[in-house]
Order: sequence, then C-alpha cells, then structure tokens
Amino acid sequence: MSSRARFPLRRPADDPPPVEGQIVDGHRTPSYGLAWVCPPMELYENLRNEKYPRVSERNALDVVNHNWGGWPDFSYALHPRPYLSSDGNWYLVAMFNRRSADHIKRIQNLENDELVQSARVSFGIDKDTSGELEKTLQWFIYPVNWTVAERKYKERRAALLERERQEEQAAPANSQGASEIPAAGT
Repeated sequence: MSSRARFPLRRPADDPPPVEGQIVDGHRTPSYGLAWVCPPMELYENLRNEKYPRVSERNALDVVNHNWGGWPDFSYALHPRPYLSSDGNWYLVAMFNRRSADHIKRIQNLENDELVQSARVSFGIDKDTSGELEKTLQWFIYPVNWTVAERKYKERRAALLERERQEEQAAPANSQGASEIPAAGT
C-alpha cells in the first residue's frame, strides 16, 4: 500500500485521520488539519463587523483573533488558524489531529464540538447563508502547499488525455486516406 493511499492529501470530515505521529503500517501519520476552504473575498466579507468594517489579507488574522477572544475556555494552542495557501484560497483550520487526550472524543462529534463551533464563529463560517462553505470542511494534510501541485498534475493529465483522444480520432481517418494515395510510378 502506498503512503498516498494510506495518508491521502484530503479526507472527508467524517473520516478522521489517526493521531499525528501514530504508526500505521510502518509509517508515521502526518499532521492533518480540519479546515474549510474559502476564497479570499468571501472570507473578508464573512469577517467584516462593526469593529472591522474593512477586512483584507493584512488584518484577517486580527479579526479571527478578535472573534476568538469570545471563547476563553480554550488554550491558545487550540486557536483556529487561517492559512493562505499557494492556490489562492484560505484554509481555515479548526483543529489538528494532534496528540491530545480528547482528540478521539472531539473528532467523533464534529457537528457539536465546541472547538469546531468556536472556529465557525471566529472565521465567519456561521455567516455563510448559502451553506457552500460548510460543504468544503475536510481533513487536509497540513500544510496544504500541495494544492497547486495537485491542480497542475490534474491539468497535465487532462491535456494528455485530450491529446490521446485526438490522436485516436485522427488515426482512423489517416488509415482510410492512406489507401487512396496513388503509389509512386503509376
């Protein structure tokens, strides 16, 4: 079994990874973050409030920190992390698969987990009335720098498949036309 199959780049929210560092089939489990994927303008719109009427990349973390201040029951180590990836999207990390006593308990009930709920409020996910952001919640190998490489791979693969399809369509036309070319010397 390949490492990629054992530890995929992303996993559904309801398929949590093992605890980070746990040995699975002789391989150490990487760090995963449970995150929503959000385009920048949508995040800035969701974070906007009375204190921060204008939100941009410069102050997005300040707004998240301000919103997090309403959840004093959690240590700073559990603070939600916005991560601007090289693919241009924000990955809004609510929790990690870190070694902690309550990790297993938390990931079994993500819908009602207070840590995930606090991240929803801190990131403004609760302001998204369309429900589209909630659909993006997944476990991602952290950090998520692989997203651009994955997109480029998919683009190259699609181009290769398209080229093969075009060659297959052109091959029968060439074989039919070849019999109609007069032989040299006739």
